[in-house]
Amino acid sequence: MDNWGEYRNIWWNDADFALALTYILVEGPAASTCREIINRLAELRKSEVTEARREAWGKGFTAGSSAFVGAWAVTLLTGGAALPVTAPIMATSLSAGFGSGVVASGLQEAEASRWRDRKIACSRLEVEFPRLSELFA
Repeated sequence: MDNWGEYRNIWWNDADFALALTYILVEGPAASTCREIINRLAELRKSEVTEARREAWGKGFTAGSSAFVGAWAVTLLTGGAALPVTAPIMATSLSAGFGSGVVASGLQEAEASRWRDRKIACSRLEVEFPRLSELFA
């Protein structure tokens, strides 16, 4: 099946294929169940993968930024006497915080791209199997 496209572990995989194939072959309550399952899988992809990844990297940004501000405050309160200790902390936390922010935004764009690829793959299948437009709606 040329229109199936590239296999993607989370975004376009064997569960999608099995549900699409089953949907083509069955009608009635079984077809409704396929729709429910594919919709639930989409919800789980969003909550358990996309949002979880973004949240994890966002926490890294918050932690890094907080550590930087804390070290900066200690340096300020000690009149610079703590600088030999706080400077490495500030440098590390700043780079970790901003690095996490960059990764989070990169993940967000990559996941949006994967969703677009998934929609394209669904559209290709709908051309060959029009009934799937009901499943992927």
